[in-house]
Amino acid sequence: MLESTGSQFVACRTSTNLSASDGGASHRTSIFCGPPTEHELAVYATMAAQANNSKLYKHLGDESGIMMVMLMARELNIPPMMALNNGIRPIQGNLEISARLLTALIRRAGHVINVVQSTDELCVVEGIRKNNRERLTTSYSIEDAKRASLIRPGGGWVKNPRDMCFARAVSRLGRQLFSDVIGIGYVEGEVSERYETTPSADVYCTVPSKEEETTVEEFLNQFEVEERPSWLAYLQAVSSTFGWTKKDTIGKFSQNLNETRAKFDKWKNKASL
Repeated sequence: MLESTGSQFVACRTSTNLSASDGGASHRTSIFCGPPTEHELAVYATMAAQANNSKLYKHLGDESGIMMVMLMARELNIPPMMALNNGIRPIQGNLEISARLLTALIRRAGHVINVVQSTDELCVVEGIRKNNRERLTTSYSIEDAKRASLIRPGGGWVKNPRDMCFARAVSRLGRQLFSDVIGIGYVEGEVSERYETTPSADVYCTVPSKEEETTVEEFLNQFEVEERPSWLAYLQAVSSTFGWTKKDTIGKFSQNLNETRAKFDKWKNKASL
């Protein structure tokens, strides 16, 4: 459930389990994220529509792309706007988490990250878990990048080698010591570096076809003008939930318009609560 705690947007509930065997000295924090409720989807659909209309997030594609980023953020208990503003980026069908956001997630969970060394040639970071004080030191160097064939003329490894080494070192640390915090998402550079240095928008944007736009327009025209924005939000929410195109969703709606109307009214009532 979406909750508000002060100024923070919280998508998932967290709980802490204390170990009786060591007097509660160790603990494990878990994040429980069930499927979004209809009300949550309605909120996200409205936010995605507004974000798409703002034209600030063209690199995320259409409203569906924006919705997927927000749902990924929900899984990681990240405020939606933090994710949209380069915290999470879609690259070639995968979602990358920025190094800054990764570091913030680890520290928010109470763990420690120490930067032991950071130069243009090498970055060494140390991590310490809060629950059992387990330590791990990882590193990444320009030589590692060369062996992986990551360095290209004009690329990030040439322009910002220190930042790139830091991102990769933190990525290794996160995967090996804090996998319970970062989930299964890719970390900045792990996907994009396989392709262009700065992925172009057309690599991962989905542009609705003219036929689909016409289908949506015809579908909305059967309703009163004041109802159309709500029907569009409902259409987007259902399409995103089941991974259907808007055209396919409209086809399913049309199979039983009375039933569709009843479900829409129920969804709208919950969304207005």
